[in-house]
Amino acid sequence: MREINRWHFGPIDLDASERRLLRDGQVVPVAGKALGVLVALLRRAGQLVTKDELFRTVWPGVVVTDAALSRAVHELRVALDDRAATPRYVQTVHGVGFRFIAPFAMAPGAGGATHAGQWLIGREADLARLQDALAAAHAGHRQLVFITGEAGIGKTAVVQTFVEGPIRRRPVVGAGTLHRAVRPGGSAPADPRGFGAIGTAGGSR
Repeated sequence: MREINRWHFGPIDLDASERRLLRDGQVVPVAGKALGVLVALLRRAGQLVTKDELFRTVWPGVVVTDAALSRAVHELRVALDDRAATPRYVQTVHGVGFRFIAPFAMAPGAGGATHAGQWLIGREADLARLQDALAAAHAGHRQLVFITGEAGIGKTAVVQTFVEGPIRRRPVVGAGTLHRAVRPGGSAPADPRGFGAIGTAGGSR
């Protein structure tokens, strides 16, 4: 599937494939290493990314000092109009690493216009799980994957983004409603016969 390469948070739009960062619709110059740090943090948003992990990701195969990372983070904060003391986006965990802390939206692919329906809010981990499940299926481990949740939380958007990627062999995807039989004193196990009509996502089964 297509890797997530486009993010939106606050007034910031980032297209990592095009190496372009916009703030309030205006291009903001940002050094390549600073941009690499931002992408690495966004891919692990909400999680602590250690300095060693950033060194391996942003400076692969190169021996660098903490000063290089500090300079890249400083350049990144200038581009984002962020502050180390009162961060909105990049939080410092002193002596350990950094964490991206802001809400964000993301979209797969690169270039071209993006309509509102393309953006997914904080669902990169879900897409990664689907990709892992598909890889396991291709390896011969057949399985069913259910995406469940309350109405309106973005289940369909996640599935559409997944199946629209350049997948070598497309999965069969179904959509429907799973009903529960309710009895006095509690509910019985879900009745598989209540699972509604199924459609395919195109391609081979």
